[in-house]
Amino acid sequence: MTINKAMERASRLRSDPYDDETKAGWLLELEGRIREEVVEAHEGAAAGEPVRAFPEDADRPLLAGPPYERVYELYLLCQIDLHNGEADRYANSVRVFNSALDAWAQAYHRRHMPVPARYHRNVF
Repeated sequence: MTINKAMERASRLRSDPYDDETKAGWLLELEGRIREEVVEAHEGAAAGEPVRAFPEDADRPLLAGPPYERVYELYLLCQIDLHNGEADRYANSVRVFNSALDAWAQAYHRRHMPVPARYHRNVF
């Protein structure tokens, strides 16, 4: 999944007044959270340059790949509903998004070893 593809898929499902830069910003924010909260807590996190800019990185693959890539499209739908003030629709969208994100994170945890904890020894 790329930024462009996620925006295209979300636009097919829900019309919105937001420009591509706004939607790409939402996706970059999510990508940063995924990298910081999940990927960097596991070994091998340094592999690959992060997607950081739009439109420069718009066609580079994002972290959550198949079969979990729909998480980006779902996040856009959540943000659209939130910013449109559609509370009921947002509540449903965010539930579906959180479920998809949790499924991806669990799969990531199963495939990657966590970074060993750094414990401090009591020196006294």
